[in-house]
Amino acid sequence: MLKEVNLLNLLLPDSCGGCAADVSPAGFPLCAECRSLARKLESPPLPKPQEGPLRLIRAAYRYAPPLPNALHANKYDSRQRVGVGLGALMAARWRLYPELGIPHALVPVPLHPRKQRIRGFNQAHILAEGVGRRTGLPVLTLLHRRTNDPPQARLPRESRKGRLGLAFEAATPHLRGARLILIDDVATSGETLRACAIALTRAGAEDIRAYVLAMGTT
Repeated sequence: MLKEVNLLNLLLPDSCGGCAADVSPAGFPLCAECRSLARKLESPPLPKPQEGPLRLIRAAYRYAPPLPNALHANKYDSRQRVGVGLGALMAARWRLYPELGIPHALVPVPLHPRKQRIRGFNQAHILAEGVGRRTGLPVLTLLHRRTNDPPQARLPRESRKGRLGLAFEAATPHLRGARLILIDDVATSGETLRACAIALTRAGAEDIRAYVLAMGTT
């Protein structure tokens, strides 16, 4: 019975994560048109230099179609294969940012344990694995999320700053001298990334930068 189900999955078309067009279940999870659209998206303007322990943030793309639909399909429709495809797109633009340096590891921004149990996976970890495959860098789970906060993008800009100061903690106190790249799907104000950097710095990390799939507007 299991073999019949697996064969059926291979024969039936899947839907594109960006526009819902039919795509092969054995191929890339975005159709050719959405892949072309993504490749034409400009990299966003470089953010201002960061204050505090987070040295810089770089994004592969602007937050524009087909990325919003694809991210929704990945996170809220539990389509992990779409996340794998987005990780590949993100990895392809790593070379555009030599200022990311040569880190010891990639660190995905964690979900709160309750949210991850509900979703079944952490989308940032899937993206990090895609970048790791392309760069050869290890992906390490070095952060825990202590508070189950609403997404920053849903809050007014003035209420975001400093709200996540104690939301994260390092998984180990032994990060002295570590050079790390935080990985996430979307950055808007950068507050989540800065809170992660603070937690890693408390554990001794020396150099923390961030690379995200898309930069949204604040």
